[in-house]
Amino acid sequence: MARRMFKGWRWVGRIILPLTAFAAGMGLLSLAVLNPLILALAQFLIALGGEPFAGNFDLVPFLSSIPGVLTAIVLAGSAIFLGAVQFGGLTLIAWSGRQGRAPNVWQNAFILARRLPQLLVLAAFGVAVGAMLLVPVGLGTLAAKRLWLSGGDIYFYVSTRPPEFYYALGLVGTVALVCAGLALAAALRWILAVPFCVIGGRTARDALRVSAESGKGRGGVLFVRLAAAGVFTLVLTGAATAALTFVFDRIFWPGQGLRTASLLLLAFALGATFIVALVSGAGRSLVAVICTAHYADIGGTEDMSRTQDARSGAPGWRVWAACLVLPFLALGQSAWTLEEFDMDEPVLVTAHRAGSHAAPENTLAALERAIAAGADFAEIDVQETRDGEVVVVHDTDFRRVAGLARNVWDLDLAGIQELDAGAWFGEEFRDERIPTLREFAERSRGRIRLNVELKENRHGQDLAARTLAILKETGVLEHAVLTSLDLGLLAQTRRLSPDVKIGYIASTGIGNMLALDIDFFSLAARIATPDFIRRARLRERQTHVWGVDSEMAVAGAVLDGAANVITDEPILARRTVDAIEDMTPPEVALLTLRRRLERSGLVRAAR
Repeated sequence: MARRMFKGWRWVGRIILPLTAFAAGMGLLSLAVLNPLILALAQFLIALGGEPFAGNFDLVPFLSSIPGVLTAIVLAGSAIFLGAVQFGGLTLIAWSGRQGRAPNVWQNAFILARRLPQLLVLAAFGVAVGAMLLVPVGLGTLAAKRLWLSGGDIYFYVSTRPPEFYYALGLVGTVALVCAGLALAAALRWILAVPFCVIGGRTARDALRVSAESGKGRGGVLFVRLAAAGVFTLVLTGAATAALTFVFDRIFWPGQGLRTASLLLLAFALGATFIVALVSGAGRSLVAVICTAHYADIGGTEDMSRTQDARSGAPGWRVWAACLVLPFLALGQSAWTLEEFDMDEPVLVTAHRAGSHAAPENTLAALERAIAAGADFAEIDVQETRDGEVVVVHDTDFRRVAGLARNVWDLDLAGIQELDAGAWFGEEFRDERIPTLREFAERSRGRIRLNVELKENRHGQDLAARTLAILKETGVLEHAVLTSLDLGLLAQTRRLSPDVKIGYIASTGIGNMLALDIDFFSLAARIATPDFIRRARLRERQTHVWGVDSEMAVAGAVLDGAANVITDEPILARRTVDAIEDMTPPEVALLTLRRRLERSGLVRAAR
């Protein structure tokens, strides 16, 4: 069946090299020029909203504003437009091969330049469809929250997963699945429109109409071909990664000298990056070949208005030379790995919520275990009660830790301290109470430093000022840092006490985070990239990484350059950090190199 489906495709062999050269060349252009320009434009638009960075709870309000909408359009539209240009170029090369001609580089460039306005319209169509499909998902999410998730703090539902959580998940998942199907159909129509627009010279609107009609009666075969292309790409990528991992494990070993490792790094990075560029380009090229063949099968014709006097010929040495620059750029980005990384400054360990795996979170019992584990910091969450006291609690209500569906700001301190905050964790901790910040600070003084997260709630009268006053009165302010998801609270803290170190907590966001007026970053592990950590270090700002609760996760954060790991498992983290600090510089450099290659997808993660 497969042979019948792809019979008569021998012409593809004649254009493999031109397709590869174009795909690699576009990748180089995007990496070196286009992506930085788009990022700079997006950062400019984000700054129009008043802050250089929009993250966490500020992200949705920002995206609802005019600068936010413009930013979303620029980012999404640019990505789709660049994809259309690259796909259009690949279809032109494929069409030349189908017609038995050698691809004409300069003529194809001229044609693409002429078609840019129509490709821009196609990109606008993609943005519009994506925006329309996001609306039902957003409405479904709001409906699910109102129907099933409005009775308590969202973290209660995520962590305990009662039946209501699955009802909400089912509704949102069903809506998202339907929208994903519609998006897939729209994407198929979009990619089929590109040959009509680029090869046939049709307008974007006409190309979309004809592409929809062309798929009728042929959708099954086309879908199977594209699915086969996807499987082929996955298999090829997996094989390339496995091969590179095999080579890496045999040319690098502990105890290897830095000079030898540096030379091997040069050879490996050049070869690996070029191989990955070829593999990634192969998948896109195969999809272009399939869509071009579909265009030819339904009787598609070539626009004869194109210029005929352009220089002819297949990609020459200049094109291939440009493509070969790509590995050097990738190497330049990671060359600092062996030279810059050092362990001169010890990596600190912070017990998240004072260590929530060994004892009930944010309690004095957890604090004692964090101290015994050798943690350098205890991270805690503080909020204000109805009578203005500052208590140590994470959620906005007490459903999860005390079984009471009442908000923090609805109760006085006396009522809160009657709650049992330990029984839910285990009988050993029955009658453990929710502490005040003052109790916590006094117990920690001289034994462990505090990382105090300011959590704004609906009461929110004067949390920053009261927290600073308590820390100062208990004598721990000089050894404490304050963090928050809320930039407004951090700005207030800065005004009240300029000498106190403040850190911004982020799990997601867009913009230039480095432009924020803070002393350090507290980032989720998935966004704490080595590149960001390095750039922050150049500005003399540290990065603390949270969400690292396994040995591999802790080691990865340390090797990425984190100055502090925030974990629910301080004993494990302390042991892992100490083990890395005891290694020789070549051993650390080798592990760091492997970590970089794993994050880039060049080799598989060690097990």
